[in-house]
Amino acid sequence: MKNKIKDKSFDLVCTFLGTIPAIYTYHLSSINIISFFKNLGISKHIIDIILTAVLSFYVSVGFIIVLIFVELLSFFKRPKVYITFYNEAKTPINNLDFTIEKEEPQFLSIKIETQLRWFQKKIIDFTKPQIQISTNATMCKIELDAGFTYNNSDYKSVERKFLCDILRDFQVSTEKASVTVDVSVLLIKKATGKIKVESAFTNENYFLNLIKKAFKYYCNYDVKPLTIRGE
Repeated sequence: MKNKIKDKSFDLVCTFLGTIPAIYTYHLSSINIISFFKNLGISKHIIDIILTAVLSFYVSVGFIIVLIFVELLSFFKRPKVYITFYNEAKTPINNLDFTIEKEEPQFLSIKIETQLRWFQKKIIDFTKPQIQISTNATMCKIELDAGFTYNNSDYKSVERKFLCDILRDFQVSTEKASVTVDVSVLLIKKATGKIKVESAFTNENYFLNLIKKAFKYYCNYDVKPLTIRGE
């Protein structure tokens, strides 16, 4: 029901926006239309009906133009990447508590979910962003969990940051897809902070690095809050 209301509301807005150029075009052309049919000897009643049909046609065309414009804008929409954290029982969590056992690493499952359009996929294939997961403040070391037996080459730990090179694996789709990775989190500094997620890029030549820097914030990360308590 909610989706139906949303769809109808979207159609209503598009119809309203399409009506604006439709009325303007109708205003410009109606005088010529009236003159044309008067010269043919058509009665005023029939001309009024024709004008109503013409206005309806203009509104329909305006509606289609607005839809096309919205679709074109969606090509430039930033991809949204959802990050959710789970424990070993696959239950969503919002904190890791190291206040009792500071020296023991803790298990953390990270679910990465997104949906890519054609243009978004092309941008990602060109810039090759990696998902960089770290803590703010710098207080933990994040590594692949010992029990994670999948393609380890997609993941690596660099300077207390955990890199996931998996965005390239997502294909163009009308539905969301997800990838999950299991990691081990070890407290290395007495502190309390939150998980931080952003894009990172490999270094190439100066020109490509400049282009990639422009796309640093292209991916929009929607991260479920995760607090790490270590003090």
